[in-house]
Amino acid sequence: MKPMCVILLSALLTLVVLFCCQKKESEMAAPEAKVAEIVEVATFDYIALPARGSYEKHAAVIEKFWREVADQKITPAGPMLGVYYNNPEETVEDQLIWEIGFPVAAGTKAEIPLVLKKWDFAQVVRAIHQGPYETTQNLYPKIFEFIAAANKLAAGPIMEHFLDQYPENIAPDSLKTEIWIPVADSPQ
Repeated sequence: MKPMCVILLSALLTLVVLFCCQKKESEMAAPEAKVAEIVEVATFDYIALPARGSYEKHAAVIEKFWREVADQKITPAGPMLGVYYNNPEETVEDQLIWEIGFPVAAGTKAEIPLVLKKWDFAQVVRAIHQGPYETTQNLYPKIFEFIAAANKLAAGPIMEHFLDQYPENIAPDSLKTEIWIPVADSPQ
């Protein structure tokens, strides 16, 4: 009988120790969400309305873009996008170069002020931002940390895909922007 009590007591003590040492699920740190990933993308044609200066002009540029698209009867083949060629932290505001556009089918023609362009970057770091468009920039430091940790270098302009077809019908905190930054291997 005595050996049986010792075994039961040992088993009970083991269970108590295990139970006390385990963290409750709510106390455990949540795994960090993946900031970005490196993906291969196909080249594609897009039309764009070039812009220069403050990003605060977005609304006016988008309005002009849609007017031109309607006048030229151009059909989108994907979501609206923005392409940004320089860093607003390193560039005087009136020298910022950017454009608004969308993908189009091969063979699409565009007339000035719209221009037909080709996205020729095959490897990009892709990240998704959820929230107001004005806060998209808050994700960039983490994306560039990811790029450096992956032993890559940014190798082209930033492209943002505005994924919501009717953003005016979406709560600002639910808006989704897919960010692409072309990358190349970092020299060793």
